Amino acid sequence: MASQAHFISVFTVLFLSLDIFSPCGVFANQQLVDQVCYGVAIEDREACLKTFSTPQGLAANNANQLVRIAMNEGATISQNTFNLVEEMIKKSNTPMISKALKTCEKTYSYVTDEFKLITPELAEDAMSANYDVALINPEIENCANALEAAKFTVPQLVEGNRAADYYANLGYELTAHFISVFTILFLSLNIFFPRVVFANQQLVDQVCNGVAIEDRETCLKTFSTPQGLAANNVNQLVEVAMNEGVTISQNTFNLVEEMIKKPNTPMISKALKTCEKTYSYVTDEFKLITPELAEDAMSANYDVALINPEIENCANALEAVKFTVPQLVEGNRVADYYANLGYELTANM
Repeated sequence: MASQAHFISVFTVLFLSLDIFSPCGVFANQQLVDQVCYGVAIEDREACLKTFSTPQGLAANNANQLVRIAMNEGATISQNTFNLVEEMIKKSNTPMISKALKTCEKTYSYVTDEFKLITPELAEDAMSANYDVALINPEIENCANALEAAKFTVPQLVEGNRAADYYANLGYELTAHFISVFTILFLSLNIFFPRVVFANQQLVDQVCNGVAIEDRETCLKTFSTPQGLAANNVNQLVEVAMNEGVTISQNTFNLVEEMIKKPNTPMISKALKTCEKTYSYVTDEFKLITPELAEDAMSANYDVALINPEIENCANALEAVKFTVPQLVEGNRVADYYANLGYELTANM
């Protein structure tokens, strides 16, 4: 026994010493890998770095290639977990355990398909890919909660849930990188636009320096369209701002409608229904303000003030179910901005 223990100790020391002196993998795009593995959604940086320490990962030059690696791993893990659940279902189980396993079977059928979808979807629409990969974690949680409720603990299933959850977080961080890069590119191009001259500079300055306006630069950009530059009075500025509000609200409403059609947990579905109601109302309100302003400025000011609490209802509903989708967060933020702008404009009448 002593000689066996000595052998194990020597082997362990030898293994660790080899690991210390082994050359670390050099990534083709170290900056990108670091950016992803240090991301908010990534809890285990070392695991993230190991994921991309394969020959394909080391050779990856862009986020598309990293997404493909991560999503392929996610699909493999999910398929293996699905197969495991299928085998467990065939065995004799209590009714509660059978019900829990059926939930996990449904989960991993869906999750496997989602992992396979992300890479091709990313080539067409990064925001949709980011949204779809965000739907994976709640599904995995459904399986985990069902097993916990049935007090059924199987190490392979626990590990399957953990690994699939990790790859979903990794996919979210990678696809969010695409959205961030696009935003940075857009803003960098915007820096080089020449300074614009407004027909009524004093009026625009008065509005954009108003109490309700938190971002003066964004306000000035709002009115840097041909219609905004030519505006001579508040009515014309209101029309420009409210038309933009209508567009963003309608787009957000359409996005919510698409999300509702997809498989969601009951809690997420309820939150999305709240947002659907919000943006149906908000879109109509933005459309109402301009014609109402011609008849009664105070009523227009009152009605536009009702928009922000509605948007907050949507934001709170999403936050309550921990459902974060960048497009919806941005939709809420921009609609809230145009509501504040409408308030400031109608207050100047």
